[in-house]
Amino acid sequence: MPANSHNQSANQRFTAWLNQGLKRQNWSVRRVAQMGLLIALGVVVAALYLVQSSQIVTSTRQVQLLREELAELQQANADLAMKISLMTTRVQLQQRAEALGFAVTGNLLFVAVPHLPQDDSPSIANIYSSER
Repeated sequence: MPANSHNQSANQRFTAWLNQGLKRQNWSVRRVAQMGLLIALGVVVAALYLVQSSQIVTSTRQVQLLREELAELQQANADLAMKISLMTTRVQLQQRAEALGFAVTGNLLFVAVPHLPQDDSPSIANIYSSER
């Protein structure tokens, strides 16, 4: 009695289907080379994608760390500025000036200068204007 597909069990049908898919195919050398090239190209593309994405993640993390460091430094600068402003009251400045030998003057004399003296210090603006 021939084996009818309706009389076979599900396990036998699955085994037959699996064996049919695993049968040795007679592929030509050209076809094998094409498939190998296609697989190699896929691996190269995947590797390039992974390298690029890892570099992006690494760069993003470095930028994040630098921003955090910048925020910490700005906070430290603000704290130092606050300490300086608290430590340099008028009374403290007067005491420091007296310790350095400065004295308070009662009379100030302002002398009016009719014209400003000529600036003879070298300057980049003077150098460039004289070359033209």
